[in-house]
Amino acid sequence: MARNIVKREQHKSAALPKSSQHWQDDLVSSGDTIAIDLDVTMTDEPVDEGLQAGNGTSESANFPSQHRTQQETVPSPSSSRSMTPLSGEGLQLLGRGVKKLVQAVQNLRHLGVENLILPLPKIVVVGDQSTGKSSLIEGMSEIKVPRNTGTCTRCPLEINLTENTDKDAQWSCTISLVKRYVYDTSLARKAGATRARPLGPWIAQDYPEVLYFAEITSKEEAVGALERAQLATLNPSSTYEKYKPGNPMLRKDFQVKFSPNLIRLDITGAGLPNLSFYDLPGVINVAENEGEAYLVDLVRNLVKDYIRADDCINILALSMTDDLQNSSAFSLVKEVKAVARTMGCLTKPDRMQQEESMEQWAEILEGQRLQLGFGYHVIKNNPDPNIDHTTARKEEAVFFRNEKPWNSALAEFSDHFGTLQLQGALSQRLTAQIQESLPHIIEQIQQKAQLIEADLKQLPEALGGDLPAIVFGKIHKFDEEIGMHVNGTSRNNAFRKTWQKHALEFRNALADSRPTLFMRDPQLVGRHCESPAHEAVMTPTPTRPPKQNLAVVAVDSDSEDGCKPSPATQSGRKRPYPSIETTPNKVSRSQGPYRPTSKRFSLAEVRDIIQDAYVGIPGIVDHQATETMIRQSMKQWPRYVGCFLNQVKALCEDMVSQAVIKWFHSHQQTLFYDQILDICERFFQEGLEKQHAVAKQLLDWEQHQPITLNLEAWHAATTKALNHLESTRRHHRAKEFVIEQEARSGKTLTDQAREEKIYKITDAHLGPEMYKVEIKTISSVKAYYECAYSRFVDTLCASIQFELFAKCHGTILQMMKDKFRATDSDARERLAVLMAADPKVEERRAQLMKEKETLQKAQEQLDGISKSELKKRQKQRERDGKKEAKTAAAPAKAASKGEKSQSAEEQEAELTPNQYFEIRSRKIQELRKSHKPNPYPHKFQVTTDLRDFLKEHETIKTGEHLRDIEVKLGGRIYTKRVAGSKLVFYDLRAEGVKVQIMCQAQEASGAIPFEQQHEHLRRGDIIGVVGYPGRTAPRNRPEGELSIFAKEIILLTPCLHQIPSEHYGFKDQEQRYRQRYLDLIMNDHSRNVFVTRSKMITYIRRFFDEKDFIEVETPMMNAIAGGATAKPFITHHNELNMDLFMRVAPELYLKQLIVGGLERVYELGRLFRNEGIDLTHNPEFTTCEFYMAYADVYDVMEITEDLVSGLVKRITGSHETSFTTQTGEQYDVNWAKPWKRIEMIPALEEVCGERFPPGEELHTSATNDFLKRMLKKTKVECSPPLTNARMIDKLVGEFIEEKCINPTFITGHPQMMSPLAKYHRSKSGLCERFEAFVCKKEIVNAYTELNDPFDQRLRFEEQARQKAQGDDEAQMVDEAFCTSLEYGLPPTGGWGMGIDRLVMFLTNHYSIKEVLAFPFMKEEQGHAKKLAAEEVGIKSEMEASTAEPRTVDEGTSRDLLVSSHELVSAQIQK
Repeated sequence: MARNIVKREQHKSAALPKSSQHWQDDLVSSGDTIAIDLDVTMTDEPVDEGLQAGNGTSESANFPSQHRTQQETVPSPSSSRSMTPLSGEGLQLLGRGVKKLVQAVQNLRHLGVENLILPLPKIVVVGDQSTGKSSLIEGMSEIKVPRNTGTCTRCPLEINLTENTDKDAQWSCTISLVKRYVYDTSLARKAGATRARPLGPWIAQDYPEVLYFAEITSKEEAVGALERAQLATLNPSSTYEKYKPGNPMLRKDFQVKFSPNLIRLDITGAGLPNLSFYDLPGVINVAENEGEAYLVDLVRNLVKDYIRADDCINILALSMTDDLQNSSAFSLVKEVKAVARTMGCLTKPDRMQQEESMEQWAEILEGQRLQLGFGYHVIKNNPDPNIDHTTARKEEAVFFRNEKPWNSALAEFSDHFGTLQLQGALSQRLTAQIQESLPHIIEQIQQKAQLIEADLKQLPEALGGDLPAIVFGKIHKFDEEIGMHVNGTSRNNAFRKTWQKHALEFRNALADSRPTLFMRDPQLVGRHCESPAHEAVMTPTPTRPPKQNLAVVAVDSDSEDGCKPSPATQSGRKRPYPSIETTPNKVSRSQGPYRPTSKRFSLAEVRDIIQDAYVGIPGIVDHQATETMIRQSMKQWPRYVGCFLNQVKALCEDMVSQAVIKWFHSHQQTLFYDQILDICERFFQEGLEKQHAVAKQLLDWEQHQPITLNLEAWHAATTKALNHLESTRRHHRAKEFVIEQEARSGKTLTDQAREEKIYKITDAHLGPEMYKVEIKTISSVKAYYECAYSRFVDTLCASIQFELFAKCHGTILQMMKDKFRATDSDARERLAVLMAADPKVEERRAQLMKEKETLQKAQEQLDGISKSELKKRQKQRERDGKKEAKTAAAPAKAASKGEKSQSAEEQEAELTPNQYFEIRSRKIQELRKSHKPNPYPHKFQVTTDLRDFLKEHETIKTGEHLRDIEVKLGGRIYTKRVAGSKLVFYDLRAEGVKVQIMCQAQEASGAIPFEQQHEHLRRGDIIGVVGYPGRTAPRNRPEGELSIFAKEIILLTPCLHQIPSEHYGFKDQEQRYRQRYLDLIMNDHSRNVFVTRSKMITYIRRFFDEKDFIEVETPMMNAIAGGATAKPFITHHNELNMDLFMRVAPELYLKQLIVGGLERVYELGRLFRNEGIDLTHNPEFTTCEFYMAYADVYDVMEITEDLVSGLVKRITGSHETSFTTQTGEQYDVNWAKPWKRIEMIPALEEVCGERFPPGEELHTSATNDFLKRMLKKTKVECSPPLTNARMIDKLVGEFIEEKCINPTFITGHPQMMSPLAKYHRSKSGLCERFEAFVCKKEIVNAYTELNDPFDQRLRFEEQARQKAQGDDEAQMVDEAFCTSLEYGLPPTGGWGMGIDRLVMFLTNHYSIKEVLAFPFMKEEQGHAKKLAAEEVGIKSEMEASTAEPRTVDEGTSRDLLVSSHELVSAQIQK
């Protein structure tokens, strides 16, 4: 019809009537002000006459109710154009009440009513990017919107237009930001959309937050204000206020490229249509760059969320320059079943190619193609921002009036041309939709309000008092309490006293850890141990003989005690000198947990340290020696600091906890108290972390390089220490001298006589001091220690005092203020929740009060709407409900009249698979409509794994029932046995195991009766079982079967097809590969194969991980197919317009990682090779490759033996396995190491009976002739091209590989066969490579990697020559890899293993298809099978648009709802 219109109108365009040629002359003329009045008078009289004048149908025909099913019916072609054309006079027919309707719905939406009840009626504008959607929005809203990338297209707009009828009405626009979603930065790296998170990192809020942004009074300001609002929305972590108009314009940087939060524009002005619509981001198929690919799914999910609502009218923007069938937005409309409530808007008509597309546009406008429920409109807008709305509308009218084909061939559709007609049609549609939905909205609001009121009455009485004031006062009192303790103004000042005690203990611990010096000569140690009476005794002065023998002198001169050696005997009993490793310090002044120990130096140790740092000049000590001893002296400091900070933490926490208990003890059982504790804990955690960092920094400074500028103190301490040590050392030497004389004379002196003699010893007796330099050096160490520990203690204590204690007062208070916000307007409700004994009660109360307030405001908005209109709509709804109930009751009556017959299962067993599928599909379709029960529920909570259930309850005795234990598990029905109307048995399988389900009517519970629970269940269905464990007690068997005694059976997912019987099974090999899901359902041995495969891959990963390998991933598509000699698959990159190769090996990338410093890497992944398909080859397969720096081929051999032998042992429990070939030949394989090794060339020489050319000549043409002769001699055929490498490989395959049953290494490959392997270190022309074969098949290939960039390039060039000769498998020159080698590849061993073949050997399958979940298969020939949707009559939108409309009468409807028993019987009779 449309084609005839085009042809007819092309001949008659000159004779068009005036009304058709100048259809808009009366609407717009020079100087006119465009005003549209779309109001409807709300009276008791019918108001639909004007709307129905053109079609004679009711509104319900065009506006489906909220309860319609997903199977929608698109109106007939004529119905989409049936509304009265909107001339200026026609607009007035709509009356004056629509504005109130539209405004009421807008206000309800602003109140948040959509969060409490069903979605409200709305208009949504959708379309692909660059389809003229912005022009459409500008035409409808009469403002200009930003068009630059990253603003308008990145977040939705809500535009509310309201006419202002005041005489002095001015145009104004209020801009608000509506935050429905919160951006979760923790999910930013996981930004992809998922089922749980359809908008990625955007998390929906319970209640949207509306933020006022700006108000403008000039249309010229709209673009700038909108751009700022978009920037605020696209930077969710920034405060929106800094983007408000009037502030300096910030850089156009975006934290996110997309936001689902919308910008609301409330526009009022004279002559505006009363419309409310949403402008959504344009649907995209390809992101701007690879990192933003997730935006595609986010935008699509957002668009679907808006347009799927039943009360939503969709405007689909389609550019007339594009192929409409490829529109992504159109696809989304069809996907959510929204075609019947969508209006198409064709844009860019001035760019339409008239000669090519005239007929298709006529057919679209006529409704014969791409049918939409509300038809199509055509608009044209001027994108120039300097053109105002009135001028743009005049230009649009002139265009449609003067341009072909709009004024000729397509003039019949002129009532659908122009923005004004579109606005009028949308107002009509929106008004009708609101009128249709309004009774249900009011009903929902009333019901919700009643429920809220009832819930509030059930809650306990709310807390009394001014909670914000109470909280505000208590937290300030708490802060004052903390301040008194910290500042020392409390009554007993216990905090300050304890702090000073801890600090002094810490200082004393460091002081008591001063380094000590063992004074005795190393040569004299042990000489007098046999005679304790002659043990050396040292005293600092000869005038006061000590009563105890002394041995160690502390390097300490702070007190008199510090100058005295430590006691060596007690109670007159002498003891040997202590060992060098222990330090018998004097009684420590420090208390607490420190237990100080000091570094103890001997004279010999000091001398060794000095000599290690010897500078070459006698008597000069290198500073490194002094610094070494200083650092050793401070070795215990970190332990002391840890103890000290733990004391500080305990002190602070005790002080704060006492204050918390004092001021908040009455709230100990509340969330408020918990949050108080959380705040304090967070403060201490942050504060102590900072103090630990300060202490660590101070320790690092002290131990890194000693330094002090306190020269006076250092010199004084050095002099004091030196004098003390020299005096003590001289006394000790004199004592040793006297003891030596006693030993020689054999006379023993009394203590007093010995001391007097020591006093008389002169320097002449003693001789020169051998350790003068050592004593001077240790004096410097002691002096620095004195300066350092005092400085360290002061600095650390000051940090604690001012950075921790001082901030307890004030900082915790501020944290509490920020947390509780006691001065905010909603503080009362929040604090009531926190301070309640049961917080959930107050949370519920606050939520209900907020919802109650919202609904009260909503009811106020609806009070002004005519009650007669509501009554009329309500009565219509009641009539429709009664009709639906009557129709639903029809099948029940029909079923009750049927005669008793066989069970449904018995009848279905006689059906063919196609008959069963048809009947089962129709039955499930009935359940989808009735939801009695819902055949596809969303969730079933499984509490028990079937395998765990069998293990846990295997000991249950016959007849025993554990009724107290409830189990919930899911699985698939394998058998169903009906034993009367009250007893049903099922065999349920899951995870490879089976259990019996016993269902008895007396045990049944749940909302669905026993019979209905089981009448829909068939073999193959997935069900959920709720019951208890037990064991049956059969009469004919002594031992019962472990079972689940079901209380309730829930259908989770029906199986629409007959599954094979357990007796015959599913054995067709090809169908098993094509329908692997069915193979896994029926055959446990197939499932076990893939379980074994998974275990093998897990073992391989663990093996490499334990050897410190790193698993990596390399590209699947490459510009060059390298890394192996194989023919690649070729694909094409559209954006880059270049061919790419699917990878044949990851080798070159992995070796580049070795160059980069990742010295051990491996990858498990898929490879793609365009080669033949046979029992051991598939175009895509799985391999594992590893590369190990500083290893060679021999290291790799050992790793291979360890890996594979250990893998076989772990998987099978033994090193010996069996493998059966296709011909039935069985091989017994021993995988134990070591494996056999075969040299390639000597083995070929033995087979051929001739000596092969030397290795360096194997690549020459002479060798080529030799190999051809060998092929002829041995009667071996080789397919062309006959290169040297291919011929040698063929000979190896015929004569060497055939002997490799047990694992065998074949080594000594020619270099020309291995372009990436390193040359053999001792055999010219060969390379260091091996291949491992098992059962005549290769499983491993490995070699010492070639790391010489010069040699590598020559190898690649040789491969290129072979490729030029016609060898498709030869490699190309990879310049990037050659360049990487120039940076240096360390000596490396590389290895690759085929996972699929190894799985074949360990699972005893000769076909690779058995071990691949989805092997490659040729396309199945024959007719396509019907789908379930086709069986029950569900069609796609494209199919529906081409189908002839038909009317389904009541009888046909009843036939579609006939019971399954009747359908089965009828099918059998056929």
